[in-house]
Amino acid sequence: MMSVYFSFGLFAFIALIYPFVLVYFLKDQLMEHLLLFMFSSILMIVCSVAIIRGLISKNFNRVFYSMIALFTIVVISLIPIYKTVIYNPYYSSVQKALSIEKQLGIKTYGLSSVSPEIVWDFGKAIPLIPNDSVHVNVPSEARFGLMVGIGDTISFMKHFPMYQFERVYQINLHYNNKKGRLVENYYIAARKGISFGKPN
Repeated sequence: MMSVYFSFGLFAFIALIYPFVLVYFLKDQLMEHLLLFMFSSILMIVCSVAIIRGLISKNFNRVFYSMIALFTIVVISLIPIYKTVIYNPYYSSVQKALSIEKQLGIKTYGLSSVSPEIVWDFGKAIPLIPNDSVHVNVPSEARFGLMVGIGDTISFMKHFPMYQFERVYQINLHYNNKKGRLVENYYIAARKGISFGKPN
């Protein structure tokens, strides 16, 4: 019985903090969704109170119908917000880089710091090539993969005079309201005179 109270109580708590979570995610775009935000927040708080009162009075019919209303509100309110704020139609998983790495038998490096979200999606640590503004410690391999932030795309090749580069694709994990934050270009680097290989 305690687990039932805990489960429904957790949903009631989530409904109570819903407005604060939505404010955090919407941030600058809150005014664009102000009516939806206010309407859904009020209804979520009403559902939360109804769930708590139902649990206290052991009126599980009230709890059940309040839960249905809560999920309905979430679906109706969050889908339009998700499409305009969070959904990224240009999403391109870094898992493709891992697949290329395995196909070609190469190792992937990062030129500068790689976002934790990209490392997490990649599934393992991405070693960074030690460098400063003047010198880059070039890997000894004849071929390797290289993740390059979009801010370094124009200038990085000058540090690898003995290599040629081919951009395979763009890793793109950023949210719709954070453009540029999680974008990396993925290159195959091959020493001059050596083929890039042909990943699928």
